Formats: sequence, C-alpha cells, structure tokens
Amino acid sequence: MKWPMYPLGQLCDVIIGATPARKEPAYWGGDNVWVTVSELNDNTICDSKEHITDLGIQNSASKLIPKGTLLFSFKLSIGKMAFAGVDLYTNEAIAALPIRRGVPLDNRFLYYALRQFDSSLGAHIAVKGKLLNKRKIKRIPIPLPPLSEQRRIVEILDQADALRKKRAEADAKAARILFALFIKSFGNPLTNPMGWQEVTLGSCCDIVTGNTPSTKKAEYYGKDILWARPADLDNQILVTRTEKMLSATGGKVARIVPQNSVLVVCIGATLGKVALAGTKMAINQQINAALPSDSLLPEFLYVQCALLADRFRAAATKSTLPILNKSRFSNQKVLLPPKEKQEAFVRAARTVITSHDARAASRELLESLFQSLLHRAFTGDLTAQWREAHMKELLEEMEQQAKALEAPSGQSNPTEIKSRRHAGHDMYNKAAIAAYITVKCHEPNRPVGRVKLAKLFYLVQRKAEMELTTNFSKRAAGPLDDELYKFLSLARKKKWLVLGRAQGDLKPVRPGTNAAEAIDRAAKLLGAAKDKVDEMLNQMKDWGWQTLERWATVLDAVQELAASGKPVTVEGVKEVIQSHSEWLPKLDREEFSDTNIEAALRGLRGFGFIADHN
Repeated sequence: MKWPMYPLGQLCDVIIGATPARKEPAYWGGDNVWVTVSELNDNTICDSKEHITDLGIQNSASKLIPKGTLLFSFKLSIGKMAFAGVDLYTNEAIAALPIRRGVPLDNRFLYYALRQFDSSLGAHIAVKGKLLNKRKIKRIPIPLPPLSEQRRIVEILDQADALRKKRAEADAKAARILFALFIKSFGNPLTNPMGWQEVTLGSCCDIVTGNTPSTKKAEYYGKDILWARPADLDNQILVTRTEKMLSATGGKVARIVPQNSVLVVCIGATLGKVALAGTKMAINQQINAALPSDSLLPEFLYVQCALLADRFRAAATKSTLPILNKSRFSNQKVLLPPKEKQEAFVRAARTVITSHDARAASRELLESLFQSLLHRAFTGDLTAQWREAHMKELLEEMEQQAKALEAPSGQSNPTEIKSRRHAGHDMYNKAAIAAYITVKCHEPNRPVGRVKLAKLFYLVQRKAEMELTTNFSKRAAGPLDDELYKFLSLARKKKWLVLGRAQGDLKPVRPGTNAAEAIDRAAKLLGAAKDKVDEMLNQMKDWGWQTLERWATVLDAVQELAASGKPVTVEGVKEVIQSHSEWLPKLDREEFSDTNIEAALRGLRGFGFIADHN
C-alpha cells in the first residue's frame, strides 16, 4: 500500500522562536523556559539553561510553545529534535511543530518520520550545513498512513529506540566510573586538592602533531595503516578503527604514533576530546598525541586528560577556530603521583577500558538494527503483515483522513479522525491490567479503592516498562491516566471488575465474574515482567493510597530529572513538584516531607525503579 504524502505545513503549524535582546538584563532570568539547539537531544525538555522574563516575551517575537510539541532545529545542527515537556519558548534556530487540530498525525510518528528524512533532507529542501527557512520546512514531505498504523509503527520503533538508549546509558555509566575512580584516588586534576606533584606534558611525554597527506597523491592513501581524525575519537576509548586509512608512505607523512598514545583533539569545536590509540596509527593535524614516558601510565594520562578538557579549551587561542597548538599543549600541567599509585588505579580501570570494544560493538549493532527498522517502517515493510490483517479498517481510516485533510485550513472544527481499532485495543489492555491488579490486591475485608488502583496502575506500567499510557497527567492526585474511568467502565461491562458504591471516601473495585479472562490477557501483556510485578503487588497490596501516591509522584519526578540530565536528589524531586502548579500543595503534606521523599527514593531503588548510581 502506498501512503499519501503531505507537506509538513499542511499537517502542522510551524512556529519559529526568537531571542530577546541580550543587552536588556530585564529580559533575562525569569521563570519562562527558553530552549536553544544545544538542549535538543531526542529528549523531553522540562527546564532549560536560560530563562526569560515576561517582559522579554512582550518585547520580542517569542511565542508560547505548548507542552507536548515536537521541536526541530533548522539552523546550526539541522535535524536535532526534542519534545516540550512543559509550556516553553525557543530561540530562532528552532521550529516548533504543533499538529493542527483534527489532523490524524501521531506526534511520535512525526518525530520518526523526520528522523528518517533527516539523512536525505538535502535532496528534498537544502544542502546539509546550509540554513533552512520556514518555507522550506513547510515543504518537507511527510507520509501519512492511517493513524492506527502510525501507532503500530511507533510502538515497534519505541521499543527499538529504548534498547539503544539503555546501551548509551550503560556506556555513559562506564565512563563515569572511570572519572569517579580517578577523582576518588587523586582528586580533581583541575584543582589538585591532594597536592600531587605537577609537571608539564612536554616534560613527561613526547608530543606529536599529526598531518593530512596531499589528496592529490593517490599513493598516500590505501589500507596499510589507520588514520585517526577527530570524528574517529567519538564513542571510543581505545581507537581500534578509523573511517579512512593510509598507505605506509602516507602514514609517515601524516605522522605515525605508537599504541597507547593519548590522542587529544586540539583544533575546532571538539577541542579537548580524548582517546587512546588502540594500535599503531597515523593522526591528522587536528590531533596532538602525547607519548608518555615510563613515569606516566597511558591509561592514567588518558583519564586525566579527559578531566582536563575545560583547561585545554581555556588555553586555546581564539581565532576562526579555537587552537591549542603543540607549544601550548606541551605546557599544560598534569598530576604526577607515584607510579605505584598510578598502577593501582590502572588495575581497577583497565576492565572498563578494555571492555569498551565489546560495548561499542553492541552499540553499533543496535544502531544498525534500529536504522534498518526505521527504513522498513517508512517503506511500509515493517507493518505489512499487520496491515494485511486489518486492511478493511485501514481503508476506512484512510478515507476519513483524506476527507479531513481536504477541509479548509481555517476550518474551526475539522473532522476528528480516530483509530477505532488501535484505541480500543489499548483500552482493552488497560482494562485487563486494572483487573489484574485488583485481583492480586483484593481482600474481602479490604477492597481496593479507585484512587489506590490508579497509583498501582502507574507503578505497574513503570515496573513492566509498558507503554500503554504514553502520558500520565500531573493532576492534583497524579500521576494519573485520564482514561481511568473509561477503561474501568469497559472492565465493568466485560464483567472483569465490579465497581462498588462509594463508602465514604472509598470507591471500591472488586474482581468480576469474568476476571479470569482479564488475568490471561494481562499475563501476556506483562510477559517476562510478570513475576516482578506480582512480587511488587504482593508487597504493596496493604499500603495506603497516600504512600502509593508519594512513590508514584517521586518516581515521576525522577523521570523528569533523568530526562533533563539532572541528579536525583530530594531537592531535585521537590523542584520538579514545585514546577507543576497542581502538584505544589503536595509539599505541604507530611507525606512529602524531606524524610519521606528520601525514604521513597530508597524504596524505589530497592524495587529497581531507579538505578543505584542515580
């Protein structure tokens, strides 16, 4: 089936941001989140490095971007994206893409569609590196399968993307282990709080600057020796592969350095990036190599140089490009503790360093698989079998979509398009999970209340890493699935649940006569996570709803902190709660005292909701 294609401007509004005047202090430092391209990292943005005041908004072309909107960079680093986690503003290098009312387009499908087209944007609208503009953005072609098929594609791609992110998180953790171990053993090399001897790099290392052989001489290029350039240092601790190679003759021109040389980028935007030569190789002119003497161990120097990146950047001369030339690089000071101290550190660090290749291979495999899935998704191959099984419903949806998109763009109430099959499918699954929780936690003398059920429903989805509910609302008693009463009503109709009459503040929920049907369905949905969920429910079934609300709220706050790259602390959790007006009153309750929030964090770690290092 060939999907219809529409220009992006027909599906979304395109809102370009603005920067208030920098020379006006009154425009800066307010409460309004203001986002730049550097903060777009396939994440959900709930806060920003800079904020602007209401006065700054009034005196600039800044426009409010509603929560949930996809943000897309079209200048500088073209194609970077993120989602607005709160209402916010952006600078002029970002286009916000709120989907027009009534348009049958899933927000995450749009995200993946733009990722797929990012690699070929040049063929469609501009040459990579040149600026786009609003007119060109509106012309980006977007495929529009039926909404239910969009959601099916998103479901598959989200699962694949989650694996990539977990691999990246594990790699980042490994890197942090090295740095934390160094600082614990020797202190921060920028400040040398332990008073170790300091020497210049040039006094304890041979320094070699690389070169680029003339491209006019074919004999310089071949497959004899690796040739490292700054991009080859990305995501590698030990450089064991490079994009380009040289002949033996070309390697001599470029300058060959031995295995275990410490490679440092000394020119350009990535100045300060560091890696170890995993074998003999040549380097280009943007890299200085430090060849340590016997007094300095290579792995020790590698980690130290990585921690000194800010000092290297500060020492660079500022011209068209920042440059830390050989002389300046040689004069940079490094710590020189006793060799036996270095050896103890290297023994502990070597496992992390030497296992890097295996982690990199795993990361590359996941990336290759994801790109394959992305390609198959937008050629229609990924969902071909599923599409064939639901062809009748899909044809009806496509007909409705076409009618909706034929409506004038200014129409105030265009036809709403809904995926009956997919929406209903998800609702049944939610109803089954709610019934499953009720059965596991029900006791005749202590029925489960709807408020308690709502909290357990949130925690079960997080524990099982399910995506039934894509957005839990931060209402006063949230996090809450706004469709709670809809799927409870469905469970009642299916006789999976009995919704009892209110008993004071308690609205009881009991297992229905057909609950076994829901149990089977839920067990399949939970899959390998079922045992962990059962264990959790067995421990939580006697808890009060207030404790469950605290755990759910703290966990939701932790996820916001993680999305913005902030550390997980009691103060961080309170800041997230304070940032949501409907949640602010929670902090007046004893349940959300510092002691109880800390207890919730410990408990969430113990249950495996939060990684130990957070």
